[in-house]
Amino acid sequence: MTVLSSSPRLMGGLSVFVFVKQVGISVTCYKSSSTQQEQLTRRIELELEDSVTMFQLVCQLFLVLPICILAQDGECDLSSFLTCGLVPDLIPKVPEKPLTIEYDGHSVTCGTELNCNITQNTPTKVSFEADEAKCYTLIMFDPDYPSRQNSTLSCFRHWLLENIEGGIVSNGIEISPYHPPDPPVGSGYHRYIFLVYEQPENSELYDFCDDTIRTNFDMAGFVQERNLLGPISSFFKTNRMYQLVTVVQNIFFRIYCIEFITSLYGRFIKMWYFPKFINVFI
Repeated sequence: MTVLSSSPRLMGGLSVFVFVKQVGISVTCYKSSSTQQEQLTRRIELELEDSVTMFQLVCQLFLVLPICILAQDGECDLSSFLTCGLVPDLIPKVPEKPLTIEYDGHSVTCGTELNCNITQNTPTKVSFEADEAKCYTLIMFDPDYPSRQNSTLSCFRHWLLENIEGGIVSNGIEISPYHPPDPPVGSGYHRYIFLVYEQPENSELYDFCDDTIRTNFDMAGFVQERNLLGPISSFFKTNRMYQLVTVVQNIFFRIYCIEFITSLYGRFIKMWYFPKFINVFI
């Protein structure tokens, strides 16, 4: 007897369906009694019910997964800077106040994992408590480049603005244009950190940053040379490469759909056109 079974296993956000064939007795045809035909019909009905249930489960998994990433809204919990290893490894102390970050109208929480497709464009909103008479510097960087286990090129400077008067980010001078997160495939989670520093009075623009070289950005040296105060406000999020995972998800989904439809068609054929024989389903 040959049996086809499929069970979902969730691995790293990717639903993998393992198809196993247990080989036994090959297909045999012989005359069957009415009892055998009833048993066969009932068996087909049960297998069809199982297949439909599995198909519904797959659809739910693939429809819900992308939405979960956008459902995490709220304010930044500054204690997460300690739990995620940002303090004291990257900055000496927990920032005083949180930043508010929005991408295309979606506010996100500190530590929230975002799909790379969402963060392709500059944040639509960056706000923090500020003194109208002071200027600020905003830095976004990745300390986990190319990976957290091998951060030989960190920090990667993603965004740098200076002379942000009164906390109005749109009025700041962009030293390094926004570079969207693009973590290498297989490099795991990356922490993308936004820090706001208060500039000393009558400070001049820092012209050291070469926009063609964004790796090995010396955060500590930058802050020290500019005599920046803080950070007074901060935010961080995590990203990992989801584009490839999405492609693989679609492949597995299509394979399962083909398998499901083929199996369903074969079982109906055997139910209606070969009622006198006992067949083993593949």
